[in-house]
Amino acid sequence: MNRSSDIAGIILLIICIISLAITINQLVRNKNSFYIRLIVLYIFLTVFQLSLGAYITTFSAPPNSNKASIVNISVYIYIIFEYIILSFLISNFIVSEFIKKIIKLSCILFPAIAIFNWFYFDSFIIALSISNTMEGILLIISSLYFFQELIRTPIIPQLEKDPSFWIVIGILFLFICITPYYLSFEYFKAIPQMQIIDYVAYLIIIVLFTKASLCKPIFRK
Repeated sequence: MNRSSDIAGIILLIICIISLAITINQLVRNKNSFYIRLIVLYIFLTVFQLSLGAYITTFSAPPNSNKASIVNISVYIYIIFEYIILSFLISNFIVSEFIKKIIKLSCILFPAIAIFNWFYFDSFIIALSISNTMEGILLIISSLYFFQELIRTPIIPQLEKDPSFWIVIGILFLFICITPYYLSFEYFKAIPQMQIIDYVAYLIIIVLFTKASLCKPIFRK
C-alpha cells in the first residue's frame, strides 16, 4: 500500500466523521429539510465505504480486481447510490419541471445500466471505469444546467448564503476532477498515488456539503 494515499484516506475519513456530526446536528434543527437529509445520507454512506475499505485493507489482503471482493462490490453499490442521491439533490434546486423529470428518470436508467455493466464485463476495473465515467458526465451536465438557470435568474441571490450553490459547485468540482481519473482507471490503478486525486476531490465536496447545511435555504422561481 502507498503511505501517502493511506494518509489521505484517513484524513478524508476523519473529515467525513466530523462533517457527519455537523450535518446531523443541522438536520435536528431543520427536520423538514430535504436536501440536508440527502447530505447526511451521502456523508454517512461515504463514511461507511471508507471505514469498510480501511478495515478490510488493514486486516486482510489488499483488494484486487476480482468482482467477488467485498470492497469492490461495496464500491460499485456506493456509485449507484451516489448517483441517485446527487441527482435528487440537483433536481431539488432546478426550476424546470421537464429537466427535473429527466433527471429523476435517469435515477432509474443509470442503476439499470450500471448493473448491466457489472454482469456484462468480466473485469471490475472496466465496469467501474465505464459506470463512473457515465455518472460523471450525467452529473456534470445536470450541474451546468443548474448554473445556466442561475445565470438567467432575474435577481441572483447572494451565492455565499445559498446552499444550492455550494452543493452543486461541490458536485461539479468532484466529477470534473475524478471523471478523467476513472476514464483511464485501468492505467491509473497501477499508480497508488493517483488515488489521492480521488480523496482530495471527495474531501472538498464533503466540506462544501457541510457548508451548505449551515446555510438557510433560498428559493428561486
